Amino acid sequence: MKIKLKYILPIIILVMSCNKKTACSELEQVYVNPYLTNEKGISYCELLSQSIENEASFFTFIKLDIGTDNFYAHGEVLLQLVDLRGEEYFVKAVEKLNKIERFMLRVYLDGGFRETKILPFKEKELKEVFPRLEEALVLD
Repeated sequence: MKIKLKYILPIIILVMSCNKKTACSELEQVYVNPYLTNEKGISYCELLSQSIENEASFFTFIKLDIGTDNFYAHGEVLLQLVDLRGEEYFVKAVEKLNKIERFMLRVYLDGGFRETKILPFKEKELKEVFPRLEEALVLD
């Protein structure tokens, strides 16, 4: 029985493409909802990866305006980033944000708490898990 080349080639391409890793799959410590991976034409995974190592990218990432469609998922990623980078790092970062940026960050974090299935955030609030960050996000 002869197998036609036109059937084998797509299978080979499919198998080879499955072996590629995205930046998000390399970030084993952070769960990223698949809907966020190409948000608004940016490489969400790449920016997240850079934000873990680079302060400028970190500020770009926490100021990212995701909009309403995926704000719960983005909030969930931000919660994990707070946990990864440390609450004190975020508190210092918040001091550099204006009121609107602090408000948006708070909205995203609250949304993340509301919808997450990730422990230790599930069914919690910001003031329970990150009390110093909650204080820093209070609008004067």
